[in-house]
Amino acid sequence: MFLSSSFYGFIFYIFRGFFILASGVVLLQTAGNPFVTLFAPGKEATALTLVQAFNSLGTTLGPIFGAAFILSDTVKYASKLEEAQSVQIPYLAIAGILILLAIVIYLLKLPDIRKRTEVVNEENYDKKESLFEYPHFVLGAAAIFFYVGAEVSIGSFLILTMEKILQTLKK
Repeated sequence: MFLSSSFYGFIFYIFRGFFILASGVVLLQTAGNPFVTLFAPGKEATALTLVQAFNSLGTTLGPIFGAAFILSDTVKYASKLEEAQSVQIPYLAIAGILILLAIVIYLLKLPDIRKRTEVVNEENYDKKESLFEYPHFVLGAAAIFFYVGAEVSIGSFLILTMEKILQTLKK
């Protein structure tokens, strides 16, 4: 995202990156939230609150680590090309860590919730065939999309702010 925007200088690439990132998080949350509620029957609100707390923690700590890890060396480069190349290794490292995390999650033996899902589906069956027939789902997905877009935008700007603060403290 930042590589293409700093290399080409077009704001379009930044917004495209934000859109892709926000869409991914929205898909994760709309798929993950029902999964989390199946783990804690009767305590769904508590489980969702705990999960969202970790999302907020990531939003808070992400820019701090981003400023220290990703953007720490960009100040010393003169050209935009060198600056863009300086962030490639940290982003590749993050991608590698996420791939390892995906493998660990894949290998974990999560509880089988298929029976619980069938029971919940039978209890709540209302003859609707599509998710888009549920206005709360459509509006909820849109709300999460815009919320995540704002969260990602704030996080991105915080990374730059934290970088400036770190540079000031180093002087």
